[in-house]
Amino acid sequence: MNFSVITSQFWSLCLQGLALGLIYALVSLGYTMVYGVLRLINFANSEVFMLGTFATLVIETTVFGYEMSAEPLHGMKLALTLAATFIGTMIFSAILGVLVELVAYRRLRARGANRLSSLISAIGVSIFLLEGVRILTESRPQTAPRLLEKWSLGEFNGANFRIDTVLTVVIPIVIFIILDQFVNRSRLGKSIRAVSMSEENSKLMGININRVITLTFAIGGLTTGAAAFLYTTVYENTIFKVGFSM
Repeated sequence: MNFSVITSQFWSLCLQGLALGLIYALVSLGYTMVYGVLRLINFANSEVFMLGTFATLVIETTVFGYEMSAEPLHGMKLALTLAATFIGTMIFSAILGVLVELVAYRRLRARGANRLSSLISAIGVSIFLLEGVRILTESRPQTAPRLLEKWSLGEFNGANFRIDTVLTVVIPIVIFIILDQFVNRSRLGKSIRAVSMSEENSKLMGININRVITLTFAIGGLTTGAAAFLYTTVYENTIFKVGFSM
């Protein structure tokens, strides 16, 4: 093994790994939020991420009309376009997360079905979304336009602090802080924690269980949508199996 490569590129690989790891962390929040409340793994969350990457691409190319050959944006136009795409992708993913809850979980929960039935239902929704996008895209990878020029903020021991990499590190940390404050300080956040501790006692306290569960799926969708936007912005491509691979 050539250790000289590792030592010479350590800080560069460390920065890239940190950025990619934070994208994984955002996606994992979509899983852990649902698991904390329902004690079930939402297998369809990987497809929420996948469709979020396509949503980013569609917003940039269809809504804003930027072609693949378009020049990178600058100034206020760049900031507004990225912000609108970021918010649009998060909202789309949140709505999709809520729809997954309504289709795969709520009806079964209302009928008192066991956890295995809900698990199989979530896997079915995941396969449906995956195969649907595969058919629509004919299994071809899709490329996103480069709206953000990958200029460098500086270097440290060979690590290039590109603007997209820095955003991928900063934005998830801000989201983690906001989510932590929401869960621990807000009334809805306390309801989520109460349901995660005891669903039956939460009902006795007057908490609307369905509303809390829907909110949990929506929050998971928001964080997964943020991860999808960052992934598409950094890597500028997506494919139907990107969520499954992750």
